Amino acid sequence: MSELLPHGEPWRLLNDLQQRVAERAPAEGEILGELAARSRATEKRYQRLQKTLAARHAESRTAEELAHASAHTVILQQYQADYDDVKRQWNSVCAEIASRYEVEHDQGQDALQEARWQAGTMFEAGKGTLGEQVKEIEIRQDAQWQVFDAIR
Repeated sequence: MSELLPHGEPWRLLNDLQQRVAERAPAEGEILGELAARSRATEKRYQRLQKTLAARHAESRTAEELAHASAHTVILQQYQADYDDVKRQWNSVCAEIASRYEVEHDQGQDALQEARWQAGTMFEAGKGTLGEQVKEIEIRQDAQWQVFDAIR
């Protein structure tokens, strides 16, 4: 390597390099300090943004939970109102059916008693005429026997 460079040149280059390193060392320290400061600032900003986002998330979640609870309450209230309405309708229909049953049962009982009375009355009335009809038949039969006896 010394063959390519004149004598003493490598020392001069080495001195020049050392001088430039010495000149550059404070700037590199500043750069490293600035980098460290920026890293700390970036980390602080990151932590602050993370806290902000976490707070927003918590607020959003709380708002969603409140909205869900509110919607759930409204749905439950509507369900209860609908249930109560259907139960009232059910009870009303059951009461109406029971009432109609009672009326129709009573009417049926009255009709049955009336039919029994009419049948009994007709039977009693028929009994008298039946007896008369039997007597008439017996009289005609006796007359027929007399005709028969006379023929014999």
